[in-house]
Amino acid sequence: MDKGIRKPDVAVIVIIAVAAAALSAFFAMYDTYQSEADENPDRRLIITKDGEITGSYALDEDMIINIGETNVCEIKDGHAYMKSADCPDQSCVRSHPISDTGENIVCLPNKVILKIETDNVPAEDMPDAVTY
Repeated sequence: MDKGIRKPDVAVIVIIAVAAAALSAFFAMYDTYQSEADENPDRRLIITKDGEITGSYALDEDMIINIGETNVCEIKDGHAYMKSADCPDQSCVRSHPISDTGENIVCLPNKVILKIETDNVPAEDMPDAVTY
């Protein structure tokens, strides 16, 4: 009683193939943007507090940065991370260090954002789930 491949089977196969192709295209574009940005040594850490930019720092120089009286950020070996914060949940301190264009660390209670940008490719121009 084998009837072979039916129309619903073909539809499912086509949907899966289209979804796989779309995901492959998205990741290929993201990797292209990412590699172009990361080949550029102009990656910078941008720090904002209360919606205002408080500093812009090159990732090639190790330093400790006090952000107001609430947070301390460190740049070390080309990576930036939140060294300490006085917020109750400490999720920003536990965040993975960032170094790639478009990555960020957010301390929501203190309204502090660390983000990596490149002079040639601002983070707003990077592809994301909303753009694609």
